[in-house]
Amino acid sequence: RFTVVDYLDFDARTEGPPADLSEECDDCGHQNRRGARLCSECQAKLTLRSEYDIYLDALITTYFAERAGYPLGITYGEVLRWLPLLKPYKTADQLDEDTMYDQVYMVTHLIYTLNDYNERSLTPQRKALRAEYEFLRAAIPHYIEKDDAETIGELVDSLKSFGRSERNDPMVRRAIRY
Repeated sequence: RFTVVDYLDFDARTEGPPADLSEECDDCGHQNRRGARLCSECQAKLTLRSEYDIYLDALITTYFAERAGYPLGITYGEVLRWLPLLKPYKTADQLDEDTMYDQVYMVTHLIYTLNDYNERSLTPQRKALRAEYEFLRAAIPHYIEKDDAETIGELVDSLKSFGRSERNDPMVRRAIRY
């Protein structure tokens, strides 16, 4: 009785993560229709969700639903096919801080879902995931500068999936020392 849109807020069978989904209204809590810029209840300005945030939720939702045996009308693999739309990844100077954070967490959780939350290594897939690998490494200095240990931990944890460690990667060593 529920649709893909009910679960993911967009129809990932036919489109990638949209750029016109808003957060619920900060003033009244109302969840507005897609494309709304002002709350239909209180007329407050709405904040749009980033495509990275929307895609992150879709990846996690379909990953866990599939593993639990709950059909959502879409599979993790069908959501995964939209990843190229989010590339090339951007640097911190190209995005506002919130969107950069969403991008980082989308990439780290892409890695987590691909490696079954650290159940297996991604070393053999490193070449196919080159953009993600390079993005994770490049993000470390930004989050050291921001004094964000939690995000650095996620970056290092994801890089370890590629066989990187304090011993064989100077950027991982720098992050761990931080």
